[in-house]
Amino acid sequence: MSFRVIWQPEAEQELARIWLQSRFRARINEAAASIDQALQRDPSVVGESRANDRRVIFNRPLAVEVEVDLARRIALVLAVWQIPEL
Repeated sequence: MSFRVIWQPEAEQELARIWLQSRFRARINEAAASIDQALQRDPSVVGESRANDRRVIFNRPLAVEVEVDLARRIALVLAVWQIPEL
């Protein structure tokens, strides 16, 4: 059974801003899609755990903070940011 992934409006807006400013839009698309797929499968095992049922997931060039509600099977994306290139 999969999880429902919900992006907070602020996180969606930030993702759009990152995408619009990027020269590598395909990489942004791929990272966001990969994050969504991982969260749909099982967000409780993806990335690094944080307090209050939150997790941080890194998938270059993006990172997201997610709140996981196991009982309701929801992964709520709270924030997204771009990881600087090395």
